[in-house]
Amino acid sequence: MRFNRMFTTAPVCSASRSAFMTGMYQTTIGAHNHRSHRDDGYKVPAGVRPITDWLRDAGYLTANIRVFPTALGVRGSGKTDWNFTYPAQPFDSDKWTDLKAKQPFMAQVNFQETHRAFKSPKRADPAKIALPPIYPDHPVTREDWAAYLDDASELDRKIGLVLRQLEEDGLA
Repeated sequence: MRFNRMFTTAPVCSASRSAFMTGMYQTTIGAHNHRSHRDDGYKVPAGVRPITDWLRDAGYLTANIRVFPTALGVRGSGKTDWNFTYPAQPFDSDKWTDLKAKQPFMAQVNFQETHRAFKSPKRADPAKIALPPIYPDHPVTREDWAAYLDDASELDRKIGLVLRQLEEDGLA
């Protein structure tokens, strides 16, 4: 199953993961401030379970992929900061090799691209990019936006590699 029209309910990563993992708006569960509960042991309300629990109950292997085939040249960060703590093990594995054909699975992959510090190959020309209308047209803004676009392009390339590997391994 592939979802082609996904949207996020938060502009930052940790709050977005909170919503994805619980299926609830971040404001509903107190997880809307970016990384605000990192060290205070905040727990989600009673009865809230992450999607991985529900999928595991239905027979799915759940994975938060960090370890890819070496030839792929991709690394996952295995992010689990959701602005809440969860007492159980949310994932069964972090290895690509644990995914098996004909076995249902849910694999989460987290990339660092589109996060500061932008380190992708330079592709976008700051002088030629179209800035969002709310941004000031300034050289610093152009450099920053071009770097972001470079990272988005690199992320797109890596997602393509992962999708191709799924096909090659008979997992798609």
